[in-house]
Amino acid sequence: MNIFNTSKKLIFSIITVFCASLFLMGCGKDKSMKDEEIANIFLEQVFSTDYENRYTEFLKDQDVDKYYETFSEYVSESCIENLKNNRTPIKYEKEAASEGILYVISDIKLKFDEDGSADFELLLADKNNKEKDIKKATGQISIIDKKVDRFFLNKLVDIE
Repeated sequence: MNIFNTSKKLIFSIITVFCASLFLMGCGKDKSMKDEEIANIFLEQVFSTDYENRYTEFLKDQDVDKYYETFSEYVSESCIENLKNNRTPIKYEKEAASEGILYVISDIKLKFDEDGSADFELLLADKNNKEKDIKKATGQISIIDKKVDRFFLNKLVDIE
């Protein structure tokens, strides 16, 4: 019986170490994310209409803090405050909803400098007609400590 208990403890210890290793490897992935990946995720969140039902939920409860909290994983607090103050992207989601459009990104171009700042250009299409780009957005984005720290939208224009 003693050998049996020792074997069970050994197997349990091996499984515990294995699970902990998998967990730590998963945590390390986020820390090793490249600035470009973070920028892409953020731009997708900002410009995709009703990203993960964010706007639908906002219409139900009108909770502005909850709406902007959806950005917190990849965005600094100061950048979230700037988004709130400029009502970005909520004002664009409101406009898109009134037009019956669900924007999705069809193309993103990023040009980073050595300081972690990038110029971006992206094209938006209607989710129901991805073949035709209907808007173009340009601006700048800065990544500090694996979070978007600054976001500036130069312009969002219709494509003719």
